[in-house]
Amino acid sequence: MLGAAALISAASGTARGELFYFKNGRFLDGVIVSQDDHEFRIRLMGGVIDVPKTDVVRREPKAAPWDRLADERVNHPDTAQGHYDLAQWCKAEGFVADMKSELRRAIELDPDFAPARKDLGYIRDANGRWAIPENLRIRHIPEAEQTRKEEAAAIRKEIGKWVTRVRQIRSNKLEGGKRDESSKMFQAGRRQLLALNDPLAIPAIAGVLSAGTEPTRRLMIEALSRYHEDDATLNLIMISIFDPSPDIRRRAAEVLASRRDNRMVAEYRSALRSSEDQVVRNAARALGVIGAEEAVPDLIPLLDVAGYATVVITRQEYCVSALNDYCGPSITCFGGVPLVYYPPSISVFGAGSVIGSTWYTEIDKMAIYRTEVQEALIAITGKNFGFDMGAWSRWWEQRRREKTTAQADGPPTARQ
Repeated sequence: MLGAAALISAASGTARGELFYFKNGRFLDGVIVSQDDHEFRIRLMGGVIDVPKTDVVRREPKAAPWDRLADERVNHPDTAQGHYDLAQWCKAEGFVADMKSELRRAIELDPDFAPARKDLGYIRDANGRWAIPENLRIRHIPEAEQTRKEEAAAIRKEIGKWVTRVRQIRSNKLEGGKRDESSKMFQAGRRQLLALNDPLAIPAIAGVLSAGTEPTRRLMIEALSRYHEDDATLNLIMISIFDPSPDIRRRAAEVLASRRDNRMVAEYRSALRSSEDQVVRNAARALGVIGAEEAVPDLIPLLDVAGYATVVITRQEYCVSALNDYCGPSITCFGGVPLVYYPPSISVFGAGSVIGSTWYTEIDKMAIYRTEVQEALIAITGKNFGFDMGAWSRWWEQRRREKTTAQADGPPTARQ
């Protein structure tokens, strides 16, 4: 297999995409980023896959999927109906994760927009409020639609093998005694982990190493950074919000800052509405690292929260929402055959993890003074209006008008 670190981002502009047809009747939609005598490395909407050249029976030219999505996006206004219509286009193209992202944006703009609510699985409860039935909290495409049962079983078995291998590396090389990151043993374990390039190793890397010491978790970030699959991005988002170490949270956010993923910013903006104050603070920090200007209007109201407040700490609702956004299909190659893989859970949560679990609920009383929000606004905008919400709001309104004017005065939309 080609090394995962060899991922080459598509150059700016329109990439030359293709449809790749396989012996088993399946096809992939993506762009070749590298190849050798035996394999193609293909970038897909959900990540990167290495496939044997001998398994490809036909190739047809087609614009890269992300370019087609970008072209289609300009045809839909930033309204609930516009995002819903774009979601239907994504569904027809097979862009499951982007479809869900557009549906969530539709109900963000109009919380009572019924078509998007229903497509996301919501129903009205006895009080007329939208709610997701408990049995549909985490929705996956039925197994019969995503892959044959024997293939799904093979994937689960392979993931189990990776869990065993990563546990051995952690216990034998990374931790125990007086080992630190500079030790020969730790460095040997690091080389072993960074040599892994199978996307099915992602749950093992996140699930096993998230229970480790800070040096082990720093290595986890480095290992996950080499994967661009949704499963890796989802776990990095959770690490950047929930890990108790500020250094590890920052490292995860820095990795994510280089990824072209609009869903990621939407997840952080959603986290700003969390009942857990620390989640709000950490999401603000991550948005500052990423430099997400579109989050400025979400951050400004959070400045005015000095004093004491009683808060309910509950992670499940946010985490389930994030998993739904990132539980779409990724492609992996098993036995020389491309298979569809759906992240089964958020691997960094679980027994032994320093992050804890999604089932964390309690009532606490704490002082709330979010300097993190101020620092995020400064990092994103390059301005410093302290905690003056009025000044920040006036700057944002002026910035919004400038952007609107620039768009109106600019040349007709054209892809460069």
